[in-house]
Amino acid sequence: MLKSNFGPRLASIIAYLAAILHVSRRGTLEFCETLLNVNIALGSVQNLLEDTSEALEPIDKELKNVLPKESVINSDETGWKDRWLWIFVASTFIYFQVAKSRSSKVLEDVLGKVYKGILCVDRWGAYTKYHKGLFQICWAHLKRDFLGILKIGEATQSEDATIFAETMEKLREKLMAIWYLFKKEEVSRGELIKKTKPIKNAMKRCLKQHIYSEDGYILTLAENLLKRFDDLFTFIFYEGVEPTNNIAERGIRPAVQWRKICFGNRSDNGAVLTSRLLTVTRTCWLQKRNSLEFLVDAISAHRSGKIAPSLL
Repeated sequence: MLKSNFGPRLASIIAYLAAILHVSRRGTLEFCETLLNVNIALGSVQNLLEDTSEALEPIDKELKNVLPKESVINSDETGWKDRWLWIFVASTFIYFQVAKSRSSKVLEDVLGKVYKGILCVDRWGAYTKYHKGLFQICWAHLKRDFLGILKIGEATQSEDATIFAETMEKLREKLMAIWYLFKKEEVSRGELIKKTKPIKNAMKRCLKQHIYSEDGYILTLAENLLKRFDDLFTFIFYEGVEPTNNIAERGIRPAVQWRKICFGNRSDNGAVLTSRLLTVTRTCWLQKRNSLEFLVDAISAHRSGKIAPSLL
């Protein structure tokens, strides 16, 4: 525990500047001196951030312990200089981890050896290698695949590519149209299942027709989608599952912006600090809570030896 001449609110402001506004350490120093009239050394800025990391440890640990028990998790990952930043979005909180790899070992570390819920992801191999249960494959990624193939087909005048892409995209649009009716409560779950069945059948026919395509990319995509065909439609049958992984992509976007300024983390302690700050501030975003005030409460509790506030 840090014995500091600077109070919890200043420490929270410094953490907020880093995690939310992506201000550098030297930029934070200038902010404190110019706008707050607080003289602070660069080393003190770093010390306060490290103190904040300690304050957030029990909060971070509590969320990590509960995460494997969640019935549905959306996950994504992005490069973090020499590391990888992983995001796990649960029903009421978001958990981040900066890891040294993009492998399934990270999933095992975070979710345990076996995760029994539904994993909503893209088609990255680490997920399929780790998880043997239910998946929901992201339809937003598939839309980009179909439109990409369509552009290639138009550029190369490939009739095969054009037919495949146009057919799959039109069927995807019909699928999503019925889903949006369900979201607006204009159709029931039973009607959703019934109305989407012909679309599923048409998609399967299209994929089977293209597993012998001379276009290698179409062939591979068609084979992969047939192999994981049921994983495309989990959202139709299970409560709390969305057809896209957009919530994870929205959750990780501010971190991607931060990466462009901070260029990742060089030390393990820095990686832990980043993970905890993102976990707390993005969970506050998801819960529509004031992240600055939560940081103040967390640091105050840490310094006084009290129980840390909870994000559950």
